[in-house]
Amino acid sequence: MLRVDVLLSKDDKVPQKIIDALQMELEKQIQAMRVDSIVRVRVSSSKNIEVSGCTKEDKETVLAIIENVFMSEDWLPE
Repeated sequence: MLRVDVLLSKDDKVPQKIIDALQMELEKQIQAMRVDSIVRVRVSSSKNIEVSGCTKEDKETVLAIIENVFMSEDWLPE
C-alpha cells in the first residue's frame, strides 16, 4: 500500500481550507496512479514529505505529482 504524508509547518499558518483542498487534489491525482494509496496532509512542527510502500520509480512519480500540484493554482479554493 502506498502511503503519502505531507507535513506543513505550523509556523506557515496555512488555513484549513487550503489544507483540505490540497489533500483532495493529492488524493485525486495519486489515487489515479495507485488505487491502494493513503494520502494525508497534516500540520507539524516542520515541513516534510514522506512516501513509503512503493518502488523507487513510483516514489519519483509521486514526488513529481506533489511538485506539480504545489506549482499549480488550479486546486486552490477561492
